[in-house]
Amino acid sequence: MSRTIYESWHDYQVAFAQVLALATAELCIFDDNLEKTGLAELPNMEALRFLLTEHPRASVRIALRDASQLRHRQPRLVQLLRTHSHTLKIQEVSAIHVPRRDCVILADGLHAVARFDLTQPRCKLVLDDGNEVQPYAELFAEIWKTPGTPFAPEIAGLR
Repeated sequence: MSRTIYESWHDYQVAFAQVLALATAELCIFDDNLEKTGLAELPNMEALRFLLTEHPRASVRIALRDASQLRHRQPRLVQLLRTHSHTLKIQEVSAIHVPRRDCVILADGLHAVARFDLTQPRCKLVLDDGNEVQPYAELFAEIWKTPGTPFAPEIAGLR
């Protein structure tokens, strides 16, 4: 069990990548638009692809406040969604229904990165501590249940 506070964007992205790499069964992300997570970076996309292909029962759920730029800024994620739509789910949640300013990534109910404010890099990395991760898991479950718009990749020629 460990807990570390980070103060920089670089450290936040390193913590995000660390938790992403630890996921084997479930990955949950609540974020503004994924830009500051570093998910678009090739090593992180490969870690996500590995999770989805090597752990076929794994579940990945991503709740975003703003999914409008996903197609343009996260093309690898959109491609993964096309091929793994049965286990990868993305939805846009309304700020009206989810008026929170924090962000969180959870892996397997044991690991988390909690960013305290969406405009600030300050975050807490929690490893191997189900008790400390539990409140974040409950928060994500509530967020996921709120009304949202599922994100679906466009299929060429169809709109």
